Amino acid sequence: MGSLLSKACLNCAAPLPQGGLSCEFCGSSHVVTGDGYQSACPGCGSGNPPHAKHCVQCRARLQLPCPECAADNPLGSRFCHDCTIEFARYRDPHYQVAVNTVPHAEVDARAKAWLEGKWFKARDIEANLEVLERTLFWLPVWRFLAEARGKVQGQTAQTHYRTVKNKRFVKEGDSPGTWVDELDSQPYVVWNDVNRDFEQPVSVVLRASASEGTAPLYAALGEPWTAKVPLRPLDGALGGDDWEAVFEPELAAAAAYRTLRGEATAQLKQTLLEKVSRLDVRYLQPALSLAFYPVWSVLYRYKRKQGTLQLNGSTGAGSGKRISLLTQWLS
Repeated sequence: MGSLLSKACLNCAAPLPQGGLSCEFCGSSHVVTGDGYQSACPGCGSGNPPHAKHCVQCRARLQLPCPECAADNPLGSRFCHDCTIEFARYRDPHYQVAVNTVPHAEVDARAKAWLEGKWFKARDIEANLEVLERTLFWLPVWRFLAEARGKVQGQTAQTHYRTVKNKRFVKEGDSPGTWVDELDSQPYVVWNDVNRDFEQPVSVVLRASASEGTAPLYAALGEPWTAKVPLRPLDGALGGDDWEAVFEPELAAAAAYRTLRGEATAQLKQTLLEKVSRLDVRYLQPALSLAFYPVWSVLYRYKRKQGTLQLNGSTGAGSGKRISLLTQWLS
């Protein structure tokens, strides 16, 4: 065998010294086979066949099962060779933010315009409406995106029709009447066994905060919250002004990932077949993101009454209870 060339450590990717089999940075030992370098057994240091799953000397595990797709990978792998996730970071979220298109100076005008935008509106809103408070809330939303691939077993329903003969009593005028035969089409359902492969994208969103008072704010976002609003990476802090407030997510990233992944599996069971008896699914290139959406909460006074409305900071759409002619007369 010729001289060994300097190659990268299979555990930390640091370059191996020329002619050496031990990494100077992480201490991992390596062996040389006909296929090149291979990590030695972490338990006893023995060399093993290139694709061995357990050490031939101490039975230690030599391959790393992917937590997403269960594919075996060499010890020290950074990425899964099958579904390409990065083992150490695939549950780390991407932080995003939706652009606020309603500046602070325009909130009062937007609120009055929304309150006036209805038939039977009160005619004295401009004169008697006073905006007391305006607060910009940033609402967190978890989102899970992946390519689902796997096998599903179950049953699907198919409607068929059969012709049946019915009898109907017919009586005209003073005649004694008679029974006549009628043909009718009657539906019936046939359940067919299905066992097939599938591949489709999945997207699941989850409100990240259930704090008191967030329900009308999330309602102002509409559903789905991520469909119509472009997002950009969040590279700074939110809530820098006195009239801004940020709701923090109540779940950690790992817990949110498990919850969303479970929701994605439940969604597949509901959409793939009418009855699912077995579902084996893998999520390729899963991505977790935490996005913050802007919603204005406006507290106003109209004559002797106070009310609250919400403005979607990204779209400008309003929600809440409008002021009508009836309110004007009763105030």
